[in-house]
Amino acid sequence: ELGLSYINHNVPFDQDKRDAVEKISAQRAVPVLVDPNTDTIIADDDDKAVAYLKKQYG
Repeated sequence: ELGLSYINHNVPFDQDKRDAVEKISAQRAVPVLVDPNTDTIIADDDDKAVAYLKKQYG
């Protein structure tokens, strides 16, 4: 809808196996949005991630 390019990383269903997620966001829950343009990380809140994207790029 916003025409943004993105990279989707699939992670294990089991939270105990989400070391890569924890390394980026300090927690193991998903989703995690990482915006390299602003160094913004939004973790485990899809509504907040969508609102951020609309405000930043909409």
